[in-house]
Amino acid sequence: MLATLSTSRTAKLIAHGHSSAVALTGGYRLAFWIAAGLVVLGIGVALTVVQTPPAAAMRVGAEDDAPSADVSDRDRTPSESERVSEPVYSEV
Repeated sequence: MLATLSTSRTAKLIAHGHSSAVALTGGYRLAFWIAAGLVVLGIGVALTVVQTPPAAAMRVGAEDDAPSADVSDRDRTPSESERVSEPVYSEV
């Protein structure tokens, strides 16, 4: 797309009597500024659309994983999610 715009601009400048060097420079300059504008637009969209998660969401279950200070491990009954079950094998 940029090449098409650059070529079109170059052809128009040559048609208006500019030298080929000036016309090529004008075409490339147009393509450069369009590309630069698209980069700035892309950065702006990325900054507004992409959001970082809150710090609390990044530490999911951080408090739950730490053992309680008032309950010792030997007196505590493991919860359902903490129980480790052996895999079930069937001999067919």
